[in-house]
Amino acid sequence: MKKEKNSLWQFFASVRLALFTFFILASASIIGTIIEQNQPYAKYVQIYGPKLTRLFQLLDFTDMYRSWWFTTLLVVFCLNLVVCTIERFPNIWRIVTMDNLDTEPDRVGKMPHHAALRTDRPVGETAAAIKKVLTGAGWNALERSRDGSTLLFAQKGAWTRLGVIGVHVSILFIFVGAIIGSHFGFKGSVMIPEGSSTDTVYLFDEAATPVRLPFLVRCDRFHISFYDSGMPKEYRSDLTVIQNGRKVLSKSIVVNDPLHCGGITFYQSRYEGTQQLLATLKDRQTGKQARFDVPARQEIRWPDEGVAFGVVNVEGPDPRGQYRFKVWFNDGKGAAS
Repeated sequence: MKKEKNSLWQFFASVRLALFTFFILASASIIGTIIEQNQPYAKYVQIYGPKLTRLFQLLDFTDMYRSWWFTTLLVVFCLNLVVCTIERFPNIWRIVTMDNLDTEPDRVGKMPHHAALRTDRPVGETAAAIKKVLTGAGWNALERSRDGSTLLFAQKGAWTRLGVIGVHVSILFIFVGAIIGSHFGFKGSVMIPEGSSTDTVYLFDEAATPVRLPFLVRCDRFHISFYDSGMPKEYRSDLTVIQNGRKVLSKSIVVNDPLHCGGITFYQSRYEGTQQLLATLKDRQTGKQARFDVPARQEIRWPDEGVAFGVVNVEGPDPRGQYRFKVWFNDGKGAAS
């Protein structure tokens, strides 16, 4: 008597459920790509109008990947994969490890795909000749004698049947990571001018909620290179992580080569031109030097040296990202230059 399976188990073991859930997830992801996520309400109203914006927010289309229904779909798909894997693994393992030589010789002739060849040569000699041909073709043939007959069996890639299990496990890792990241992680951004540091990032939500970091991130240098056509080629930021007043990590990051620290990942996403400049002044006689943040068109003083200076006539950036500016300087000993 065949034991009836639990109806809930059968529901999650269904391939149809997997296809349906996957189709809905794919369709939702298309929507999430078309509708920019976590933007201010006013921006959605400007693009889609107030009525459609309210509908999008009601359906959580503006923050879809953290919505309850998208998370539910991910959980259902994960459960479906787990149950399908458990349901089918015993049969896959049986096929991979089964003794294919434990077969009645008469059964071979009844298999759907078979062919009969006759020879006057002895059984042992015929089996050896066939085995030699299989070995030469790259097949590792197994042999067993039984009831005056010799059975040969050869196959390739038996263990590849376990590949589907590897695929399922990989998908589970991705989806479980997405669930954990969307509900227990955060995504934000911050602009760090060259030479400045920050311990705060701002979330991609309407309020741009600030999140304090357990360390400081300093941008020591920003560099951009260009193609001959003038198009940007590479953005590179030299970052330093400072914790408790001590430098703990330094890394130059570019697009798709981020910095990882304390479970937080920093990506180089974009750059913006700024009127905030950096200047390093050095007294050649005493060897003293100092570094200053220099806003354009503001006077900066170095009291220790009795020096004042500033930046005027800032122009740029040009198509190659270059700036032009004029620096004035006054050491109190003559006319400003």
